[in-house]
Order: sequence, then structure tokens, then C-alpha cells
Amino acid sequence: MRFKICFIVIFLIVPMLASAQDIDLSDSEKEYIENIKSIKVCCSSDWMPLEKLKNELHEGIVSDYIKVFQETLGVPFEFIDAGCLEDSPGKIKDKKCDIFSLTGATEQRQEYMDFTKSYLDMPVGIATSVNETFYANIAMLKDKKMAIIKGSSYVKVVEKNYPNIHLVYVDSSRHGLEMVRLGKVDGFIDALPSLSYHIQNSYVGMLKISGKFNEEWALSVGIKKDEPLLLSIFEKLVASISTEKHQEIMNKWVSIQSYNTTDYGRINKILAIVSCLLFFVAYRQYMLSKHNTELKKLSSIDGLTGIYNRMWLDKMLIKEIHNAERNSRPLSIIMIDIDFFKDVNDKFGHQAGDRFLKKFALLLDDNIRISDILGRYGGEEFLIICRETDLNGAYSLANALRIKIELETFGVDSAKTASFGVAQLRENDTLETFLKRADEGLYIAKKEGRNRVVCQSLDLPKKNS
Repeated sequence: MRFKICFIVIFLIVPMLASAQDIDLSDSEKEYIENIKSIKVCCSSDWMPLEKLKNELHEGIVSDYIKVFQETLGVPFEFIDAGCLEDSPGKIKDKKCDIFSLTGATEQRQEYMDFTKSYLDMPVGIATSVNETFYANIAMLKDKKMAIIKGSSYVKVVEKNYPNIHLVYVDSSRHGLEMVRLGKVDGFIDALPSLSYHIQNSYVGMLKISGKFNEEWALSVGIKKDEPLLLSIFEKLVASISTEKHQEIMNKWVSIQSYNTTDYGRINKILAIVSCLLFFVAYRQYMLSKHNTELKKLSSIDGLTGIYNRMWLDKMLIKEIHNAERNSRPLSIIMIDIDFFKDVNDKFGHQAGDRFLKKFALLLDDNIRISDILGRYGGEEFLIICRETDLNGAYSLANALRIKIELETFGVDSAKTASFGVAQLRENDTLETFLKRADEGLYIAKKEGRNRVVCQSLDLPKKNS
């Protein structure tokens, strides 16, 4: 007896212009094809439903595209197991294959590989435990530990656009999902088709898709370097696939899949259907609340650095002052200002200045405690709220940060420094008086030569050069 369960994949297909089965090759391209015995194709060993190579049998969505290419050219294709994503592009680098069936462009790979236009633009999602919340906005992943396949071209997208996500590198989709199941990471980032495939086959009732990145994953055919004719041939092959053919391939893989009851019992069937429904309900809720979420983000997160903004810091500091007074616990703040930051904008331009501020914020975020609260207080000024911390503890943290900053270049051609003002909460302090004392310490640090920490204690300031 067999039954059918819903196999959910949200997939975007790149529309192609041409629809002819044959391609218009130049004389030199025809001669090239006539003189080669075969084309060696490197494939990922296990990235279903996209592709898999086992016992020389190529399966998956990509395999159907490769079959079209092979039939059009009339040349035998030899398939080579390229292993995991991290190792696979190196096969072309070592001249062991002519093309890579599905890969993404990176600066490093462009040294030994050329790329066709993408023929698959995939949405990218996050798999988490079933108990995890739905991430309506990727900003909610700040400080989360997320696994991602090492060597994949999407790593650079996440590193560049989401520097506050802590990445853990894994070898494969199975490895990443196992890390989530075992609670070693908060989630796993991968193409949505792959996440859906593995969850439906191995993790029903344990894992779910909890969010989606805005940036798609553009994947192309990779061609070994210095083969311009082979590149132009495959550019034409990719462009020759009609929209109808794309849809035919997608319908084959992104559709209702059948499974034996020996593999899945009635309970798993119900769980699979419920999982599908829950995901779409959550996704619908995401779409409905997207506008409100963006407004909330604007009210709390600094758009450039991804850390808290001044308005949110003030709210948090009022709350922490109340908690410290109620529980008779110490509370300190550190105010930081980048020395001569205007020189960066004047010499390198405002875009370089923006990159500097992002890297500066990331350094601070990576070197404070989990309990500390970091935000951008305005321009090149930052504030750290140090819970359960007296003046000496805050001074030690500020001085450690000062030293780390002095050793970094932040993408400019010379080291930069920062000045620090530190204050501990006093009896009867208000938000204004508390901040004013930290600001006074910062002013003294600037006045006395910069690149130093000044503490506004109960008595005399404590200084460090």
C-alpha cells in the first residue's frame, strides 16, 4: 500500500529567452565539439534534490539539465564525484574535469574557473528545531550560531551582509541538520529545496524551516579557465533551455512524491502534512507582519552596523538602572568615540567610512560579554551597557577593547584608535546624569591626547594612557 505526502519546495526559476532545441554554434565551436572525445563533468556527491552522484548515476534536478546539454551537443559526458562543496571546485582547478554542473561564483574560484549565467536562482532558508520561533526578519539572527556548508558561495553573502551571525562550518546538508538536531547550533542555512527534501525524508517532527533570506543563491555551470570556446558553448546551452523545459524539470522534482508505508507510518504522514501547513501559516504570518517588523527594526536597530540604535539604548539603560537600583547591583557604562574618524571619510570616502564602522561594531560585539548591551549612540560614538559590573570591571573591559582597536586597521592603511569614558551608576542617578558622567570622561580622554580610558568614579577620575 502506498500513500502520498506533500513535498514542499519554494523554488525560483530563471527564465530563459530562447526556446529552440538546437543552438547556433560558430564554426570554431563546432570544430571544438568535433575534436573532443567527451566532457568530464564534476558533480556534488550528495546535495539532493539538486543532485547526487552514486555509482556513476547522476540524479536530481541538475541531472535533467545536464541530460539536455548532452543530447544537444551529442557528446558523451563522463561524471566525476567531486565530493563535498568545499572540495568540489578544486577538481576543476586540478584539471580533473572540464565543467562543474552546479556552482556559484566567488573571487577565489574565478582564478581557475569561468561561469555561465545562472540557470538556478534558489531561495535560501533556515532549518531549526520545531520548538524554535519563526524568524520573520534575518536581523533576529543576531548572535545566533548558524551552521552553513563550508566552501559554498553563499558563505560570502552571509559574511558580508550579516556579520553579526556566528557561522559554524559543516561538510554537508546532513551534517548541518544533525548539528541542529543535536542542539549544537541554533540553525542551519541552506537552499530551501535541500532543506525541505531532508526534513521530509529524515527529520519530520524534529526540524522545521523557520525563516528565509532575502538574497537568492545564484548557481551556474562552472567551466575550467582558459576554455573560452567551451564557455561560450555552455552559455548558449543554458540560454537555449525554454521556459517550458524549465517548468517540466521543476514539475518532475517539485511535486507530489510517493513513499512506501514501510518507510513512513501513518503518524509520519500526519506530521508531514501538519509541518507543511504550519510552515505556510508561519510564512503567511510573516508576509502579513513584514511591514510592522520593519518598523520595529527601524525603531531598535542601527541600519548600518546592525547593532542597537540610540533610542533603543536609552530605553534599555532606563530599564537596567531600575533593575540595578531595585536589586542593589552594580551597573556601569562605557562610552566610546573613534579618534579622528573624519579623516577616514575625507581620505577614503564615505563608503570606506561605512565599512569601517561596520567592522568597528563587529570587533566590539565579538569582544564583550553576552550580558553586555552594545549600540551605536550616534555617528562614530558607541555605548556599552555593562550589567552586574562595577567601575573596575568596566575599566578593564574598556582598556582591553582600546588595545584591540589599536591593533586593527579596519580596512584603511593605518591603525586607528578610540577614546573611552567609563562611569558606574551612583545613588539617585538619572539617565541624564549617568550618561553625562561617561561623556565627561570621554571628553577628558579626548582632551588629554586620545587613545585612553577615563573613569568617572565617586571621587577622582582614574586615567590610562
